Amino acid sequence: MKRVFLPVVLVALIGSTAAGTEQGNASNRRFLGLWEGVDINDGSKRTISITDRDSDGTLEVASRDTFWTLCDGDRGLELATGNVRPDGVLETAGLVTCFTGAPMVPVQQTYEFSRREDTLLATAHGTPLMAITLHRVSP
Repeated sequence: MKRVFLPVVLVALIGSTAAGTEQGNASNRRFLGLWEGVDINDGSKRTISITDRDSDGTLEVASRDTFWTLCDGDRGLELATGNVRPDGVLETAGLVTCFTGAPMVPVQQTYEFSRREDTLLATAHGTPLMAITLHRVSP
């Protein structure tokens, strides 16, 4: 009886893990692509690329802004990684590199996907800045 039971349990566990991974990847896919928006805090243009190059469920975010408040108004680039939380929100942590050569600044952001509007709401944490609405430019 044990020989029959053990393989059945293992198959059931492997099947449930694979299904969970597929669901996780499906929720990640809605974030993938190129996104653009206007930063309502300063009027600059924000461009964000979200990828999963390794197909490991950890998303890579590259964000460019034409006027980065953290860079004293100069351009900058944020490189971050993150995961989709159980509530469907992408949470990232990374560093902003200012093109002026100022020290890198750590940042944390969340991205909330709106299926109805096909937009992302980007919120920087630890700052008084208002959230930015991003529109998908390319999948």
